[in-house]
Amino acid sequence: QAEAEAHARRAAEAAEAARLEAVRKKVRERLAAEKKAKAEAERRAKAEEEARRAAEERLRKEAEAQEAAEAKARAALAAALEADKLPPLEQAVRQAEGLGPDAAVVGLDAARERLAELAAEEEKREMERARAALSLSAAMAGEDIELLRTTLEAAAAADVEPAKVSLAEARLIELEELAEAAERAKREAEEREAKRVAALAALREAVEGNAAAELDAAIGAAEEAAVPSHELWMARQARERIALEQAKREAARGAASDALQQALARAEVERVPALIEDAEEAGVDAEELREARAELVALEEQAALARKEAARQALRAAIAGESIGALQEASDAARALGMVAVDAIGEGEPLLAEAAVRVEELEAAAEAAEAERRDAACALETVIGSQLTDAEAMREAMGRAAAAGVDSELLARGAEKQAVLEEEEALRLEAEELARFEAEEAERAVREAAEAEEAARLGAIEAAKTPQER
Repeated sequence: QAEAEAHARRAAEAAEAARLEAVRKKVRERLAAEKKAKAEAERRAKAEEEARRAAEERLRKEAEAQEAAEAKARAALAAALEADKLPPLEQAVRQAEGLGPDAAVVGLDAARERLAELAAEEEKREMERARAALSLSAAMAGEDIELLRTTLEAAAAADVEPAKVSLAEARLIELEELAEAAERAKREAEEREAKRVAALAALREAVEGNAAAELDAAIGAAEEAAVPSHELWMARQARERIALEQAKREAARGAASDALQQALARAEVERVPALIEDAEEAGVDAEELREARAELVALEEQAALARKEAARQALRAAIAGESIGALQEASDAARALGMVAVDAIGEGEPLLAEAAVRVEELEAAAEAAEAERRDAACALETVIGSQLTDAEAMREAMGRAAAAGVDSELLARGAEKQAVLEEEEALRLEAEELARFEAEEAERAVREAAEAEEAARLGAIEAAKTPQER
């Protein structure tokens, strides 16, 4: 029963909740409808207001446009009247009339009056243009340059059609060019005759002058000036003779130049002076001769420097060596080239002073070496003759004797004695090694016996212990 009551209570609560939800829904729908109606009313009111404002704005803009058009028309009329030209004034009047009869365009009547005046003036100018155009056509048909120039100026002043004026200008240029060409042809004929006379005189003078360049130029000028052919033939004969002579001179000059350049390239300083004289006699260019003499000076200086540098190299090699004779020979060769040792003020060749010092060093070293050789030989003789000498002392004496350059016969005797001593030393070392080995073996046997005895003693002690002691 309690469960049934609870169920009924829940059903009643659910029904009440459903009813309340339905009521809420109706309230929400009514509120939404009222809100929508209010929004629609506001939208219509706003649209009506915007339409009213748009109409007012349209009317205002139309009024402003009309006013602007009238102002523009007034300005155009004023500008056209100021310019006082027919086409712009016609356009300004049409623009003002197009605004309608109600438009308030100040100056329209005055513009119409001035337009009529300008039209009359234009008609008069057109008649003048026609007359000027006819006169221009007649002048173009003739060949009177001054008449055409005058009518062309009048046509330009009367504002004749530009295309016709351009044709007249072209005709004027054509007539002027024809006149200029005729005048030029006359001048050219006169110039050609004067040129021919001058070329003939220059040709004869060049033949007598016997100079190739002047004769070539004169022949070329004569050919251009149409000088008579027999004059040209004589000039060409003279030119061939000059060419043969010039070829011989050129060959001699080229051979002399080549020989000189080859000698310079090979640095044959002894031959160059004579070759320069030969080249000068053969007519070689003065600049080439100047350069050759300068190069000869440079070669002589280089040769002298090279000889001195070779002498220095020989000095360096001799200083680095051990030969006193080579040092003295290199020093003599350097002095023969004018090189001197450094003097008290520091001028001269340092290598010569260094070579002198080196000679003294080598002489001292030679004396010391000779003394060492004698001492080493004496020491070796002593060791060889001694009965108490050992191998080490013998080796030491032999090394010193060999380094000191002792006589080879003495070295051979020492080598024999050294071989005997080294053999004895080897036998002694072998006996010592054998004795050492036997002593080590005996020592090892004693040590092993002692170790065995100790182990037996320790075993007996261990065996004598009771179980409790263990």
